[in-house]
Amino acid sequence: MSRPTRGRGGRSRVPVVARAGALGLSGALALAALAALGCAASLTEPTQLIRPRLLGTRVSVQGDPTRATPAPGEKADVTWHVGFPGARQPMGWFFLACRTVNLGVPVCADAPFAVVEHRDPSIEDPTYTLALPPASDFGANDTHVLLLGAVCFGGAPPAVDEVLAGLEAGTPLSALGCEDPRNEGQFASYRLLLANADEAGEPGGGVNHNPSIARVAVDGELWESDADPTAPVSGCVGSGVRELSASAAPQRLQVFVSSSDFEPFIGEDIEGVRGRRLEQLQVSWTVTAGALQRPFSFLEGATFASQDWTLPPAAAVPPGGLLVRFEMVVRDSDERAPRGGTDWVSRALCLVR
Repeated sequence: MSRPTRGRGGRSRVPVVARAGALGLSGALALAALAALGCAASLTEPTQLIRPRLLGTRVSVQGDPTRATPAPGEKADVTWHVGFPGARQPMGWFFLACRTVNLGVPVCADAPFAVVEHRDPSIEDPTYTLALPPASDFGANDTHVLLLGAVCFGGAPPAVDEVLAGLEAGTPLSALGCEDPRNEGQFASYRLLLANADEAGEPGGGVNHNPSIARVAVDGELWESDADPTAPVSGCVGSGVRELSASAAPQRLQVFVSSSDFEPFIGEDIEGVRGRRLEQLQVSWTVTAGALQRPFSFLEGATFASQDWTLPPAAAVPPGGLLVRFEMVVRDSDERAPRGGTDWVSRALCLVR
């Protein structure tokens, strides 16, 4: 595998290695098990970030980074955002890309056309560049590409060749775990919407763009402070993170977007009627301590979402302060499913006695 290269923003960008014919048909169908696991872990309280978790996927087309829908033959940068309850842990990961069927559970329609692996764990979000095959490799009804993979927290993933061979042989995914004693990781799947050249003259132009979080606020004030990604949960006093009394009343959190984030497009409503539509936005909220009112907020034209956060008991705050991390993710969608545009922001507060 090629060594990671440094890209925009100081993140690792791992070149994708094409693996034509890496899986036979039986192996491609076996990837259905990977897809069925989905991107989100089973959670009893979705707002609580009590273990590492994949929170969002962002695709940015090279040369047009606000666009989330690449066309066949284009390259796109893919980032999987991971939230941690404390200091970030080194992560190893692998991802596959394949053509997919458009109905039912997302599965690979044939062998993956690209594979990427990162076996040298780092704390950065998994990020890589994906090169899509030319239009001649896609069928007339292909609307999406399927991205599948796994992230291992605290260790390296199994070698991709081992994963492919195991799936080809029908080996249970549980036997292809992470290479660390805790075997702690998460499988992921993402349906990447492709640009539709047939809709170039229609509203939206057959493409979709990522929404952009304009700003966030806490208790009515602009909130810009985040914590060092390696900072521990305790001892945040004087670190530069916004400080708040542990006995404070519940805080109103707000996420602001722009009116331009609600893009027009041609699509179907919940009754299957096709026509001009306007995107909706979904805001997901997670926090490492305290309690939020709800895991999601939905915007239909409104340019901000808000909810209250209740602080944890003051007795739980150590003398040096308690670092609380917040993750807010914005996704665009129609009435039926996500459209693929994503943005996120991380913030932190230091609770003091």
